[in-house]
Amino acid sequence: MGEAFNKKVEDVENQFEKMNKDGNHEKFTKLPYFSNIGVDHIQGYTQYQTNKLFFIFTHSLKGRESGRIMITHALDQQHQEIRTPSGWNHPGGIQCVGSYLFVPCENDEQSIVCLYDLTNLQIEPLKIFKFSGHRASGLGIVDFYYNGHLHYLLLIGDGSSYYAYISLAPTDGDMTQLNFSGIGSFFFKSR
Repeated sequence: MGEAFNKKVEDVENQFEKMNKDGNHEKFTKLPYFSNIGVDHIQGYTQYQTNKLFFIFTHSLKGRESGRIMITHALDQQHQEIRTPSGWNHPGGIQCVGSYLFVPCENDEQSIVCLYDLTNLQIEPLKIFKFSGHRASGLGIVDFYYNGHLHYLLLIGDGSSYYAYISLAPTDGDMTQLNFSGIGSFFFKSR
């Protein structure tokens, strides 16, 4: 099983100073589904680590009513493809928290976040969190302590707008028990 919490960056400002301003270009080879889709169609990427390393990508096909989550074991190239729930497309920026995968999807001005358990690589989401009034092109989730209690902060991106939700962390670690409440939003005028 993966770690219980997100990895912390101790000195965020210093880490950003060390980044290459032109970025880094990573190339993944021998992934079977890349023969059918272009690199510019990949919408989300994260990794999941147990005793094996897994690459996880999200992809949306035009005209289809579901998106794709593609999981490949880094060394032996075994892979699995999961469809997002019917009617929910455009799975965007994704994130793992321990063995849980959070995948945002949208349909018009509605959005959901699907929660998957990567320990079993199951096909159906464990839980679907529903949100209204905005799309979900990507997300970020982080844990933090407030008043002595562990919480999760979920940010959902819709273009230049970001919507913040908070939940008390379940004491037993069961992420299906998260109960997010909206706490506000903010907007970036330019990139």
